[in-house]
Amino acid sequence: MKRKEIIETRTGLQLKELSKGAKHEVGKTYYCGYWRQTYEVIDLKNNTGDWRDLSVTCKWQDGHTNSHCTALDIKQDFEVIR
Repeated sequence: MKRKEIIETRTGLQLKELSKGAKHEVGKTYYCGYWRQTYEVIDLKNNTGDWRDLSVTCKWQDGHTNSHCTALDIKQDFEVIR
């Protein structure tokens, strides 16, 4: 069974594999393979002018909101399809 199928079975989510070079998009929901949680992108800033080229503000499945500068990882992250 592929990683995507295992996660779908465990979580009940429908997931879409990301293509090489995939970028976060405002309004989309993603499954984070590292934290094993979903989050919705609520704001996105590119070229922030410092060491981070990207700032993603997200709302996690538990309602917590934060920002991070981690790009999507096509090996372990997925887009959530509703």
